[in-house]
Amino acid sequence: MLRAQRAVPAWLAHPFRWQRLPVPWAAVARGALCAGPLLGAGIATGHPAPGVLAGLGSMLAGVNDRPGTRRTGIVHIGLPALASALGMLIGASLQAAGAGWWLVPALFAVGFVSGAGSVAGPVRSNAGMQMLATTILGAGMPLPGAPWAKALYVLAGCLWLLLLRLVLRSPRPAGGALSGERAAVATVFDALADALGAAGGA
Repeated sequence: MLRAQRAVPAWLAHPFRWQRLPVPWAAVARGALCAGPLLGAGIATGHPAPGVLAGLGSMLAGVNDRPGTRRTGIVHIGLPALASALGMLIGASLQAAGAGWWLVPALFAVGFVSGAGSVAGPVRSNAGMQMLATTILGAGMPLPGAPWAKALYVLAGCLWLLLLRLVLRSPRPAGGALSGERAAVATVFDALADALGAAGGA
């Protein structure tokens, strides 16, 4: 007797299924134009270090490119951008000062501030994580330039992605930016109400 084949778990099969959702072409274009052109421009002009730093800043800003209005986009991208530039300034300053016993407590202090900010909301959480990441990268990347210049290159890359966000806007869905999310939440609450009604009945 042949043993029945087990079905593939849903969590494993989901990534291989064709997703029948509309493609956010504006977001795809922003992702294609964020880090690559900056890095290419830096290499083409003979300035690879600024290109790497600007591309890094643009890539980190792309992580925060979420659906929403222009105002929310500025907040979601702008606050982590400032935190990334600050982290690069701290890390590059630590590298310029040279390695010492105080390097570990300094990184621990940055990690503490990053973790403390993470509990204040998702935007501040992203800002804290990116500040910690750029601090470590700035302390470890042997790129030429003053710490303040490295921080400005990272910030310029973030602002490039923010400019793309303002120019290449995603079309607003009918009913507002959150109409789909609100409909999904309403469906869940309707299902819960039906379940509670069935539990209290015969």
